[in-house]
Amino acid sequence: MRPAQFWVYVGIYISVIAMMLLINYSTYSLQDTFENITDLYDSMYIQFLVIETFILLLWGAFNCGSAISTERTERTYDFFKMLPLPAYKKMLGILIGRNLVVLLLAVINLAFLVFFAIKGSTGTKLLMETLFALVSAGCLSNTVGLLSSLCSRGKSKGGRVAAVIFLLVFCVPLLINGILAISEVNKLEEIYAKFYGLKVPVLVLTGLIMLYFTGWAVIGIIRKFNKDEQPLVTRSGSLLFITAYEAILIGLLTPYLLGHTREMISVYWWLSVIPLVCLPFGAAFDIQNYQEFTASARGKNLSTGGFRFNFLIMSNLTHGIAVFGLWAITSYIFYLCPPLFRLHPPYSVTQLSAIILTFACFYIFLLLLMEFALTYQTAHGKVALLAGFIGVVYFILPVIIGGIFENETIITFSPGGFFIAVSSPDFSEPFVFGKICLYNLLLSAFPALLVGRKYALLTAVKPWA
Repeated sequence: MRPAQFWVYVGIYISVIAMMLLINYSTYSLQDTFENITDLYDSMYIQFLVIETFILLLWGAFNCGSAISTERTERTYDFFKMLPLPAYKKMLGILIGRNLVVLLLAVINLAFLVFFAIKGSTGTKLLMETLFALVSAGCLSNTVGLLSSLCSRGKSKGGRVAAVIFLLVFCVPLLINGILAISEVNKLEEIYAKFYGLKVPVLVLTGLIMLYFTGWAVIGIIRKFNKDEQPLVTRSGSLLFITAYEAILIGLLTPYLLGHTREMISVYWWLSVIPLVCLPFGAAFDIQNYQEFTASARGKNLSTGGFRFNFLIMSNLTHGIAVFGLWAITSYIFYLCPPLFRLHPPYSVTQLSAIILTFACFYIFLLLLMEFALTYQTAHGKVALLAGFIGVVYFILPVIIGGIFENETIITFSPGGFFIAVSSPDFSEPFVFGKICLYNLLLSAFPALLVGRKYALLTAVKPWA
């Protein structure tokens, strides 16, 4: 809120608004673009809604996403952490303090938005639902931006370039589609989504889902403020998250499955597997966390067997297996409960079990690769780069070889190719599950040997031996 910056932003905003009003009124007066004044008000409402979306979702998220990195660059983050304030107040201080100008302009823009909505054909009900979804999206984008800033430690140009590429590839198309969706927001007034058979306005349901993820982002922010050296997600928290996530996903998809079972298979497969892949990384212990645990456990005078058992229970591999087990259970519920969901199961029990077992083999290799990178990171600085390269080759090499030899079976040796095959409406088991499992088990042997060796060193009775 420094005066120079404040007046610059306000001046730009006033100029943009004045230009918008002039162009729209001139178009209304001199051309036949709008049939009546109500159409003009509706158009202005949509335009101010787009501006409000830009202010809250992009500008605010950018400010929050650069908050902690700016503190670290200016070497004030250590002082900030020492402030005698609870974590939630620090979070609110950043979310509000970094966005004072954003919030002021959002309130001013909101007044224009509400005015044109009332003057136009937008009903009060639709306006309230739209604002609820918009505020929910703003809360999600800002908290996720702050969380990403807390999790980011490096200052390398490579990380920044990767972030820019990620934004260009993934976020820009989503932003364009979001703006196009906003232009059709008036058509959503009578559209209801089904959630476990309950009819809920689509904007309200969207807002509630975004608030659910916002809650988890807030939990992550508070945890990073309180325990910066610990993983972002606790073991119990990750299991609770994936259970609730799968319940929400099933509630969203099952009302639309009747008569369209095959078409929805790929939707469920891909959406359900996202947390399955991400959660082990968010809750992963690094070598320092392992060493802290072993040092603490040795002070409890546990037996050798009890000590190693406790170590395995808290290890990343056990956590990944537990997450996968929950995912497998929900997959069985989703596909094999016709009385509950009123659909014909797309797979038999044997076929579904073979698919889950095959994917488990893919998953074990990826878990071992992650654990190899985490446990050997301090001993070999570039081991994470090596593991990442192996992971990329693991995904794309079978696809390339399969394309060269025009063999669909080889493509299924890639996790992506496998999922595309099993989620296809024409799926008829065109490959042998056993060969894919054997292939992954052979690949897993070497990283399993290295991880086992590191585990043995960490759990040695005499750690210096």
